[in-house]
Amino acid sequence: MTGGGPIDLEQELSELTAGTLQPRADVREANWHFWEKRNLNLHRVVALCTYAPPTARELETQVRETLGGHFPCAWWRGLGFGVVIEVRDVAGFPEEYRPLVDGRANPKGTWQWVILVSRARRKAWGLHTWIEGYLSPIYRGLLRRLDEQGFEVTSVRKEKDGLMRLLTALKPERFPEFEDDVGESGRPLDRP
Repeated sequence: MTGGGPIDLEQELSELTAGTLQPRADVREANWHFWEKRNLNLHRVVALCTYAPPTARELETQVRETLGGHFPCAWWRGLGFGVVIEVRDVAGFPEEYRPLVDGRANPKGTWQWVILVSRARRKAWGLHTWIEGYLSPIYRGLLRRLDEQGFEVTSVRKEKDGLMRLLTALKPERFPEFEDDVGESGRPLDRP
């Protein structure tokens, strides 16, 4: 830990997203900064909110309205996003924030992770969905940098819900009629 100095969250996120997402200075929204990657089949956004409403429900409404207004989901390509929220003073990670992060695809945009940062308490709390994604390195990178700056960091993972546990546990039976002509060894299979 290097300790105690002020941290510039916008600068830290700009460094962490360099080469993977582009800053969106053209998107004007009070108390918000955005970084985005959009191509034919991938749309990802990282957002920094420097003013958070007092409750998780109000925060969810604000985040979804703000992102939905500037980064709409396309039917062929969903939106995945992570949000860093600067909070004034929170004693711990309130349980009410757990439902914010999605456990599976959401047609309004899949909220993959959230980080709450309290400068007053020098604490950060992170919540990440159970699956690794394109934005996961940014999540881990910011928490690591906050830790290096002397913040007390807590990170938890939102586990799979019942349906996702069932779906990811199922293994399809092998259908010989659909096997490739090349086996696992890379050599062609002998076919009658």
